[in-house]
Amino acid sequence: MRRVLIIGQPGAGKSTLGRQLAALTGLPLVHLDRHYWHPGWQDSDPEAWKATVDRLAAEPRWIIEGNYPGTLPARLARADTVIHLDFPRWLCFARVVRRILWGKRPGELPPGCPERFDAEFLHYTWQYRRRQRAKDLVPLEGFPGTMLRFATPRSLRDFLRGLGRPPAPMDAPTAFRRYAAMGGVLDFSVREDAQGSRAEILAALAQLLGEVDVAALRPRPIERDSFLGDWHDAAQGLLLKRGEYVTADGVTLVNPPFTLLEGVRIRTGMGQVPEMGAGGQFAYAFAEPPYPLTAPPGEVQAAFAGIRDFILPPGQAAEILDWSSPELARVAPYFEQGAEWWGMFLFSIHVPALKRLTIIAGSATD
Repeated sequence: MRRVLIIGQPGAGKSTLGRQLAALTGLPLVHLDRHYWHPGWQDSDPEAWKATVDRLAAEPRWIIEGNYPGTLPARLARADTVIHLDFPRWLCFARVVRRILWGKRPGELPPGCPERFDAEFLHYTWQYRRRQRAKDLVPLEGFPGTMLRFATPRSLRDFLRGLGRPPAPMDAPTAFRRYAAMGGVLDFSVREDAQGSRAEILAALAQLLGEVDVAALRPRPIERDSFLGDWHDAAQGLLLKRGEYVTADGVTLVNPPFTLLEGVRIRTGMGQVPEMGAGGQFAYAFAEPPYPLTAPPGEVQAAFAGIRDFILPPGQAAEILDWSSPELARVAPYFEQGAEWWGMFLFSIHVPALKRLTIIAGSATD
């Protein structure tokens, strides 16, 4: 969560949420109203406004609150998270009326633009869900990042309470032990004082897998992000629950961070699965194991981070080989179960500076 868009109809509380998120995350907050309007409620020139939004969106970290549909695609192209406040019409209308009476907080509007009674704007607010909401949501279709949709203020408050910082990574011995105890299905083999030669790696693979046709294995080098995969948020180091889910409170979550699911009951949902044997996706084994892990999301995240930082120490170069393929079940009986359903994973990671070689294998079925 480094670039967050907050959208919703007038009166939904976008500015308030922006301030709350900025306080929790330390991200810079941008009120679009303050950049669009000029003294006396004069509109921005269209070309100048586009340039302003492009400049704001190009920053590496931000929270941008405000709708402005004409420039939404430019912001979506840079955002990693969208929060949609989808509150009832009566609540939003009442908040707009209150805002007219009491005014916005300083800093949310530019100088020379005081709150005012505007019958046309009130009518727009009342008719928003019927006439404008569907149009505003069209650009969000297919958004690849995390999308959170809140239908009630209570569900939003629960989200903010659980937003805190992610749990600190466990130390390596604790992380491996806890992962095994919570029912993790990945197997690990670690060799110290290793040179990382092919012969050394093949010997380690044979020791972990047992019967294996090493001559049939065809490894390929991959980068760190590909190894960790789509179920990992590289910017924050968090596991993701990829897919679209609706909680018992009516909150819609799309690709939410794993830690946000602490204490949350999912009513309906549809997850995602990687292509069988296609490679990478180490984080998938933690976020979508074949059997539910017997630990809360925060503890799973902490164990994952501890193991990740052990096999891929921050700041150290690593040689990652992906030995996965759809044919692994023919190479070793170890993978026969995974070929039936959940998946097959096989990696070797050598860290030259530490002379450490780690073999990772995974295969399971229902």
